[in-house]
Amino acid sequence: MNWDGDTLTVSIDERSAPLPVRVRGTVRLRAERFFNWRAPLDSQGLHRWGPLAPFGRIEVDFDAPALHWRGEGYLDSNEGDEPLENRFDEWDWSRATLPDGSSAVIYDVRARDGHETLIA
Repeated sequence: MNWDGDTLTVSIDERSAPLPVRVRGTVRLRAERFFNWRAPLDSQGLHRWGPLAPFGRIEVDFDAPALHWRGEGYLDSNEGDEPLENRFDEWDWSRATLPDGSSAVIYDVRARDGHETLIA
C-alpha cells in the first residue's frame, strides 16, 4: 500500500483460495474527504469500525485475471483486539450514493451471543 497525499495505491500479487489462481494488479482510490471516526461493534469495545472514505473514485487494473474498471469506491477500517470471527457470526456492509451526492453507509454485525448492532 502506498499513500502519496492524493491517492491510495494498493499493489496486489497473490494466489486465491481455495483454487490457487493468480491475482495480480493495482487498485487506486482517490477520495475527496477522509474521516477519523470509528464506532465500537461490541459492548466491550474490542472491535471498532469506521468509514475512512465513504466516497471516492476507484481504478482497478488487473492483468490476472484480466479486469479493468473505473467507478465509485469506498474505504473502511475494521480493527480489533481479537479476530473478528471470534466474536461475530456474521457481518456485512452497504454503501450507496444518495441523490444529493452524499454517501449512506451501513455496517451490520451479529455477535455469537445473538446481539445485533447496526451502524448507519
